[in-house]
Amino acid sequence: MSRIVPVALLVAAIAGAGFAADYNRAARAGGFLVSGQGSVSFYLPSGEPEDTPSEGFSANLVPRALYFLIDGLGAGLDLGLGYYSNSYKSCDLAVGPRVAYYFVLPSRRYSRGGFARYTGGEFWLMPFVGATVQYLSQTMTYSGNSVTNSGYRGRVGVGISPLIGSHGTLPVELGFQTQSVKSGSVSTTSNQIYLEAGFGAFLWRP
Repeated sequence: MSRIVPVALLVAAIAGAGFAADYNRAARAGGFLVSGQGSVSFYLPSGEPEDTPSEGFSANLVPRALYFLIDGLGAGLDLGLGYYSNSYKSCDLAVGPRVAYYFVLPSRRYSRGGFARYTGGEFWLMPFVGATVQYLSQTMTYSGNSVTNSGYRGRVGVGISPLIGSHGTLPVELGFQTQSVKSGSVSTTSNQIYLEAGFGAFLWRP
């Protein structure tokens, strides 16, 4: 028994070293991140006309794909699908480029999260910052009448993208969003604070 324990510890250490090496490949040059997040947003008063989304909640789905140009720096595309309901209903479709930087640290400097005990492996945190600019198409329905207008949307956020296993991730992002939609000669601007969480995967060539 006295010999079995040191051998088991040695095997575990070697396996752990290989596992950590896989983490070091996430967000590296030439790799990809594919994810989908959902968000719940609270709108801030904007002082615009009464049909502006100045209060209430919205539900959003944000599919995302990034390619890492260099270690940590990813560029790609964000798609935004949104639904808002208050005194009227609004359906949004937004698409545009995203740039994000993931702080890739040596494996020994990553922080282990408390979820490791539930995942059966390591749970490593990876902080990031990101910004997105999108073309926005918005269809609004009020009293049975619908109209579609276009504009732009800008987003900037910070978050963490914990790594689970060698590829999986659970990104969480908190940020600020502003958008402007033009209807005829009138432009309507709204601001919101958003919180997104979802699932994704870091991919790379073997």
